[in-house]
Order: sequence, then C-alpha cells, then structure tokens
Amino acid sequence: MNMKRRYIIGAVLVVVVAAAALLGRDTAVSTEVAVVEQGPVVQTVSEDGVTRLREQFVITAPVGGTVSRIELREGERVATGQVVARITPAPNDPRQAAVLDARIAAGAAQTEALESRVAQADAVLSQARRDLSRSDALAQDSIISAAELERAQLAMASAERELEAARSGLSTARADLQASQAAARQGGDLLVRTPADGQVLRIPERSARLVGPGEPLLVVGDAGGLEVLIDVRSQDAVRVRAGQAVRIDGWGGSRVLTGSVRLVEPAAFTKISSLGVEEQRVNVVVDLGESPAGLGAGFRVDAAIQADRKENVLRVPSTALFRDADSWQVYAVQDGRAALTSVTPGVITPEWAEIQAGLEDGDRVVRFPSDLIQDGTRISGG
Repeated sequence: MNMKRRYIIGAVLVVVVAAAALLGRDTAVSTEVAVVEQGPVVQTVSEDGVTRLREQFVITAPVGGTVSRIELREGERVATGQVVARITPAPNDPRQAAVLDARIAAGAAQTEALESRVAQADAVLSQARRDLSRSDALAQDSIISAAELERAQLAMASAERELEAARSGLSTARADLQASQAAARQGGDLLVRTPADGQVLRIPERSARLVGPGEPLLVVGDAGGLEVLIDVRSQDAVRVRAGQAVRIDGWGGSRVLTGSVRLVEPAAFTKISSLGVEEQRVNVVVDLGESPAGLGAGFRVDAAIQADRKENVLRVPSTALFRDADSWQVYAVQDGRAALTSVTPGVITPEWAEIQAGLEDGDRVVRFPSDLIQDGTRISGG
C-alpha cells in the first residue's frame, strides 16, 4: 500500500512539473515591436570637424626694407585698397632687383592662372543655374523628388561660393603684382594695401623693424566667413561628392547648423587613430550655411555628411536586424508569436535598414531581440 501511494505521488509530481514547464515555456515575453514601413533611408558619413576661415589673406612685404610701426589692431575692419603698412625699401641692390623681377614674373603667371580659374568657376555656376532651373520645373511636375531639387540648389550655392573664392584669390594676386611693380619703379616709401575687405586677424609684429621680401606683415580675413574641414576615411570619401548636404552640431550652440560639401581633396594622407592604427584620410571642405555668433575659427564640431539618400524604400529599425551564421535575420511577429525570418538588407544606417526581400509593408518585427526570444516565443508589447 505504501509503495502504491509513492507511485501515485510521484506521478502527480511529474505531471505538475511538466505542466509548470509547459506554462513557463509559453509565457509571453514583453518586448518592443516596430512596423515595417515605406520611407527614406539616409546614409551618412559622420566625423569630427574643425572650423576655419574660408578666406584669409596673408599680406607680405613685397620688398626688403624697414617697415614702419603698424597702427592697426586685431579685430579692426579694413577696406579694399586701404594702406595697412609702409615700407622704406633698402638701398638699391642688384640682388633685390632680381628678386623683384622674379616676384613680378611669378605674380603675372599666378594672375593669369587665377583669371582662368574665375572663368571656369563662372562657367560651372552658369551650368548649375541651368540645372537648377530644369530641376525646379521637374519638381513642380513631381517628376523628381524634393531631395534631388535640394541637391541642385546646393550645387548652385557651392558654385557661387567657388566663384567668390576664385575672385578673391584673383584680387589678392593682382594686388601682390601691383605692389611688386610699384616697388620696382618707386624710389620712395612703398605703401602696402589690403586686397580685400575684412578684419585684421593677426599682426605677427607691430613694431618698426627690418623685413625681407615675402615676410608676413599681417593677416586679413572675414571672421564671419567660416567653413568646416573634416577628414574622413578614404573608404568613406569615395561616397562623398560636392553639393551633398551636411548636418553640423556639437559646436556649443543649441541649434543644428547646415552646410554643403564644396570640395573633396583628391589626395589622401596618413593619420594615426586614437587606437594607434594607421588610416588613410581625405580632407572634405564644407561651406556653412550660416556662421552664428560665438562660433569662431578652430572650433570643434560634429559633422554628418549625407552621402546617400533613398526615397520610399521598405525599411525597419536597424535594431531589429541580427546576424545568424552568414545571413541577416529578424523576428517577425505572426499571430502573437516570434517567427525567425531571413531578410535581404540594402543600405544600413544607425537608425534604419533598407529591406529588399523577406518582409512586406505593414509587417511587425521585434525591435530589440534578446536571448529570451526564440522561434515560436509568444510576444506581448507594441
């Protein structure tokens, strides 16, 4: 009798344990669920950047001699053609005459080259204006997307700034050439003039002193005309092109600033990363849409270059994807349970992943799959 009672009790315990295990296995796991939807996927190249002046002019001594004390102060505004320094040339010296002749020849060659650059930049701007006019008409008829119209607008703005920079460079070259020519024919003091409007940014030495040909006297520039220099990995630089939109934050202000890529330098350089790894980097120059008060040259910023943008693609949050062996997987939610599903992703960004196959618009997926979730696990949450 006792033996029979033991058998009965043991059988009951086995049933209870099995039922508890079954109930525990079918307990719903609470998790966050996302809906598969159509929308844009923007691929960015994110790196630190440093602000710098877009245009600055180092005004140098065209001849050797004694420069008088410079009375200007840092921050003071100057206008094109204003006298910023006075030099009493050294006594006639055949070597100095030869230097002047060489400077005049080099200045003439540089002026000619910059005149060609201005003409080329003017032609690029004219083409950008025509492209924008066509894009504007196509956008009004909904033939192209708003993003394509925005790229055309950015391309024209970049072309305008390139023409402005070319003209500024030409103005500087002409001023240097005129100063050298004046020094060659002038017997008295030589008046050094600024080639552009701006502020005095730096004066290496204000006191009167002897200077040699080409020695810097002062630096003039527009403190409000800032650009951003970003060095990106060479693998990322191949996806960056002039005219692409750039998002700037982390500069200390509360607003997010915008800009556009003006130039991707054609040559890379080697840089040691913070982990001690050699990397090939490429400089990218970005024009800021605005230079807010308080932002100056040499400030660190966070920059995100919009390298690629796909409109109206099927997308899921990137946190829903995970690797299983050699394929990408998600847990789709079907009839309240997790269904392990293989997918084919396209562009993957930190926020979104393009889905090319495996899911359909309106499907639901587990956003943050954990080890508690397996194929067939009951899912609760939204």
